[in-house]
Amino acid sequence: TIDKEYAMSKLLSIFFDVYLPVIIILLAVAGAIFIFIKVRNRLNDEARTQVIIEEKMTDVVIKPTYCTEDEMRFLEALHKALPRECIGFPKVGLDNIIDPKGNVNDYNKLLAKYADVCIFLRASMKPILIIDLYSQGDLAQKISKLDENILKMLKLIKIPVLQIEVQDTYIVEDLKAKVLNAMNSDVVVGMKDKIINSIHAHDIKG
Repeated sequence: TIDKEYAMSKLLSIFFDVYLPVIIILLAVAGAIFIFIKVRNRLNDEARTQVIIEEKMTDVVIKPTYCTEDEMRFLEALHKALPRECIGFPKVGLDNIIDPKGNVNDYNKLLAKYADVCIFLRASMKPILIIDLYSQGDLAQKISKLDENILKMLKLIKIPVLQIEVQDTYIVEDLKAKVLNAMNSDVVVGMKDKIINSIHAHDIKG
């Protein structure tokens, strides 16, 4: 019995002194190799992704113009016609002014669409009117109207749309009247109240 206990003790001693350190070293080496392979594969994947991105980047070019001459003429007239409480920006992505509420299928239709001009309240940057320009020119110069489904969606969320045919010249007062008439009445009343209050405040100071 003593011999068996001695033999067992000797075996355990050999295991802990010799084999266990070897096992630990082998596990450490295997772990290091595994980590090295994972890191190398990740770096290779990132490098391949970067190459793909760079290859795709060579397929793009800068647009020669952001707005056509017709659109620029309209914008110049619009900025003269807008009340000081408003500001207008061209080519505003509809997904930048509309958020999905529930079903995103209809919202996804907006992703590649933009408003020719979107008018905002200057103080809050709330969108209050979309101007949809169109023209009857040849296909190369033609400006198309918004899709009917998009118009229906904008109507549901109560953003009015004013469709205007581009012209060579604009009468600023006529354009101003069209814009104000197209806005929701509460927006126009709110602007009128601000104008009246500012006039009263000016008179009191005077």
